[in-house]
Amino acid sequence: AVYYAGFSEPVPLFPATISWTIREGAPRWAHHSTWLVAWCIALSVGLKRGDRRIKAFMLQMVATGFVCVIGCPVGHGGLTERIHGITAAAYMIDHHLFFRIMGVERRFIALFWSCFASFIGGTALSNHLVRSVQNGDSDLKEIPDHTPNLRKPVGSHPQIRDCLWYVELLRMLSENGMFLVFISTMLRRVPAKGRLPH
Repeated sequence: AVYYAGFSEPVPLFPATISWTIREGAPRWAHHSTWLVAWCIALSVGLKRGDRRIKAFMLQMVATGFVCVIGCPVGHGGLTERIHGITAAAYMIDHHLFFRIMGVERRFIALFWSCFASFIGGTALSNHLVRSVQNGDSDLKEIPDHTPNLRKPVGSHPQIRDCLWYVELLRMLSENGMFLVFISTMLRRVPAKGRLPH
C-alpha cells in the first residue's frame, strides 16, 4: 500500500512482486519494521517453548530472511542479486519446515506450495516471453536481468505486451498468496501453555 501510494517511485509498477515494491524508500522501511516486529514475536514464542533444534532452526530462518529481504534486496544486480536469489530459495524451504514444526494442516501447506508452483511457472513463462522477442533484437539484450520484465523495453512489445501483463499479475497474486498463507497460519497452532506442537 505504501509503494502504490507513490512513496517509492513516481510511477509504481503494477503488477509487481513483493520484493520489488519493498526494495527502497518508505515502503522498504515500512516492510522491514513490521517484518522484524513479527519475527520478534514469533521468536519470543519459539525460543521460550522450543527445544534446541527448533531454536536453532528459527534463528537460522530469521537470519536467512534478513539477508534475503533486508541485506540483499532485489533490483541491485551483480552479487547482491545472486545472494538474494539463493537466500530466497532457502527461505522458501524454511517455510515448509516451519509449517511442519508448527503443526500446520496439510491443506494449508499444499496451498502454499501451489502458490509457489504458480509463481515459479509464471516466472518461467514471463522470461520465455521476453526471450522470444529479445532474440530478434540485440539492443534489448543490454537491459539488466534484475529489471522487471514489464519495465524492460521488450515489455511493451505488441507481440507479448498483454500476455506478459497477465503473467506478471499471476506472479504477483501467487507470491501474495504464499505470504497470506504463511502469515495466517504462523502461530495459529501454538498452544496456550507447554511445548510447540510436533
